[in-house]
Amino acid sequence: MKYPELYINPVYRQPSGSLFNFGGDNIETMKAGIDKIIDRLECNVIRFNAGSNSTLVNLSKLLDYVKQKEKEGEIDIVTYKDFYEKNAIRINDLIKDKHTYYVAMDGNSRVGLSQNEPMNFERLLTKQYMTGDKILFKRGDIFYGQIYTNLITVDNNVLTLSSYGDTKKGKPIISCYKIVNKKESWEKESDKIYRIDLTDRSKFQGIKDITYEGATIGFMETKNKTKYYNLKKTLSELTELYDYYYNERYLFVRTNGATPYEELGELKLATGISILVMCSNIKVENLHLQGTGQHGMRGNRIEIENVEIVNNIVEDIGGIFNSGKDRYGNGIDFYQIDVKNVKIHKNIVRNTYDVAFTIQGVQGSGTNISLTKNIFCLNSQDSEIWEAEKATGIYNYNFEDNISFLVGRGWGNLARPDKYCTSHILFWAYGFDNVEEKTKIYFNHNYIYNPKRIYFIAEYLDTHILFQKDKCIRSDFNHYYLNNDSFIYWDRFNFSRKNNFIEDFNKDKNSEFILLDKEDPILVDKITNSLDYNELRKIFVNDEKGKNHSNALLISIIVIIIIALLLFGGFFIFRYIKTKKDDFSLNKLMKLL
Repeated sequence: MKYPELYINPVYRQPSGSLFNFGGDNIETMKAGIDKIIDRLECNVIRFNAGSNSTLVNLSKLLDYVKQKEKEGEIDIVTYKDFYEKNAIRINDLIKDKHTYYVAMDGNSRVGLSQNEPMNFERLLTKQYMTGDKILFKRGDIFYGQIYTNLITVDNNVLTLSSYGDTKKGKPIISCYKIVNKKESWEKESDKIYRIDLTDRSKFQGIKDITYEGATIGFMETKNKTKYYNLKKTLSELTELYDYYYNERYLFVRTNGATPYEELGELKLATGISILVMCSNIKVENLHLQGTGQHGMRGNRIEIENVEIVNNIVEDIGGIFNSGKDRYGNGIDFYQIDVKNVKIHKNIVRNTYDVAFTIQGVQGSGTNISLTKNIFCLNSQDSEIWEAEKATGIYNYNFEDNISFLVGRGWGNLARPDKYCTSHILFWAYGFDNVEEKTKIYFNHNYIYNPKRIYFIAEYLDTHILFQKDKCIRSDFNHYYLNNDSFIYWDRFNFSRKNNFIEDFNKDKNSEFILLDKEDPILVDKITNSLDYNELRKIFVNDEKGKNHSNALLISIIVIIIIALLLFGGFFIFRYIKTKKDDFSLNKLMKLL
């Protein structure tokens, strides 16, 4: 039953888990999962995915078990229908003035309407918001958890997520790391293998999530930013130093014999929780999203429109398994949805396992997508378009004036088995009808420094034929700095064959191709560590150039005026001297002036 005029306060939002999360086909493990929820006095939404390994028989058994627990007085069961009828309120009752909310690590206000009395992160997630509101995070603070908002749209206004406070302290950090900083958190599993219980909050700091997603780990990172990413699918595969494996509860790590803390020190564990869940009519600015095994920003609605993402840092993203099979994790991800009117500009997206920005899925489509003046560093891919049979096309996709550093040369490339598809621009699938009529994509005026590959096109879908059609996918006026092992297209067309690529694919006729003799280590260090957008951008682009030209013109005009005044003054001084010789009076000189 649908209630389009009703709205549920997000205070009632609770974790959910499919039967697969409760143990797949093992009914006893499922029951143990229910018992764990009861022991922790938690609420949980139980859902059944038709595509999971769980069977209808197990579903019936689990429901019988839950009903028995209700009879014994241990739990209460409520359906969505009853929940809506008892707890929903009418949207018209929520219409209010626009408010600005302040969030700080040590906030203790219930309302958070003042910088002097901010609320904390946990309180933030229990409140309801309207478009037109602003949520501001304190600069210099670190917040652990996922940002999500059940937003009510009023008059097409926009909800703004931003920052406040001392700009010298940097952007506020939102993170989904679990932090392990003591030896006692680890217990011995077997010879040279240690484990940690990621459902025991006493074992770690950081994000306190103890759901299945909170126990999945995309990578581990030390204090000096060394990443360990050799994730295995079974415990028996932990054969090399610092290989690791996780199940629904434990993280297992192979060591030299001592605990991971004794050998590596404090570890940040990137959990399988997206940092920010996007919705329509939202602006995200001046935030630093760091540390997740899943996505930095994720769109999860049927349709998302009117999104602006500006001046953020999104880094250290991805690496978990997707349903136990492939690893994934993107910086900004729109999956299985239609996306309209999205502007992404002046962001740094760095160290993603997979893609910096992607529109993908069987039915994913995009209209009016603008990516401008972003900096992409050490990602496996910078831009991915994955459209399949139910998609409706990509219209007016502008990827312009961006800078790409070392794409395909980061940790994600080293960790992934399919290293061949790492590239600056990726077309993984594009399989619907009338593609020429439904495609308008532009890649122009970008700077790409030492890529592993520029273009990867899924040839088995005949996308390479579409790629050759300049009216559909245009690429020109770019600047490519290529190393000897860089490829332009698949594993073909290196620097020496750039002219063949231009001729064969009708691309980059006015682009610049520059051969790099070697990487600059100082530059690479800056790319890897700098949080200063302007510092990174000025490596290639001087955005003050036009302003400097204007200043130079103004200075030139002033100089000309000064010279003219000096000449003019000199002339009358000369006349004055002459009048003195001719016995002219001062009055006569003034008359001349």
